[in-house]
Amino acid sequence: MSILELDPTYLLHDPPELTRAMAAARWRELNMLIHSISLLSEENTGRGPLLPLLRASATLAGADRALLYRWDDVTGGLRLTAAHGLDDAHAERLYTHNEPARASLLHRKPVLLSGPDEPWLADEMCRLGSRSSLSVPVTCEGMPWGAMQFLRERPYVREEAVLVWMYALMVEGMLPLLMASARHADRNATVDAATGLLMPSHFRRRLSWEMQRAEWMARPLTVLCVEVTEMLHGRPRGGSLPFSLQAAASVVQKTLRPHDAVTCLGGHHFVAAMPDTSGEEAARAVDVIRDGLLDCSGGTLPVFDLLMGRSTFPEDGRTEAELIRAACASGRQSRGRISRSPRVG
Repeated sequence: MSILELDPTYLLHDPPELTRAMAAARWRELNMLIHSISLLSEENTGRGPLLPLLRASATLAGADRALLYRWDDVTGGLRLTAAHGLDDAHAERLYTHNEPARASLLHRKPVLLSGPDEPWLADEMCRLGSRSSLSVPVTCEGMPWGAMQFLRERPYVREEAVLVWMYALMVEGMLPLLMASARHADRNATVDAATGLLMPSHFRRRLSWEMQRAEWMARPLTVLCVEVTEMLHGRPRGGSLPFSLQAAASVVQKTLRPHDAVTCLGGHHFVAAMPDTSGEEAARAVDVIRDGLLDCSGGTLPVFDLLMGRSTFPEDGRTEAELIRAACASGRQSRGRISRSPRVG
């Protein structure tokens, strides 16, 4: 069966317009949509705009897993560019074969599937590993660009499809900017050239968005503080840190996942936001960062000069400033001799 012969009932024919009833029922989603677009417009350098785009749309769609496909003009098909919530083996199986996503782009309309009766579509859903999917097309300057696909067990409703389609249409207007990030690096102020990390002001906006997402989806969020103190045995170091700022930033960033956000607040003082991560899970990242910094120092860094702490949302704070202060305070309280396998307070 050809995707061009897809039953029209699986396509969303409603216009991507906001009705009064939808605005009244979906006000939280609309707030998230507006905030996501504002944040995404600033994220055109650094760790790449496509993963933030996918995470924002997955949050908007209430998806357990999400995939972003790009159109390949050479092969005339789609290839997987980013995935959220899928393991590597599952993502590899879906790298080029995804008929519902391809159908949405060729029909230029969202495709909603939930337990389809047709055997060939049932096979597609089995391959996706989900009972329901929502595929939304994305074009760029009138040409096929890609498709976003969202997977979960409960069926998607048309209101959700309209909302995500509205988001995709807004993203389409931003794609030329997002995909030309290198050309805009000079005027973009979201990334610090010295460290390659987010600027503090942009990090706070990211953290604010992650807090909204964590509260909305009832997901954990942890903030880490990592600081190499400027004092050695009670005396100023005098610029004798055992590794460079760039080396320390690299250790922190390589330990974190692509969708985590990290900034430098000055000196060797780093703060990171880790969404979908409990305090206990973040402790394992703390161990890796600590060992990496100790290795960078060649064993010359006294353990009590390395402060590390964490805070969790909403227990330790309900604003970005409160969470950052709580994480840093936790690091100061845990000052003391630290082994290679510590317990962070």
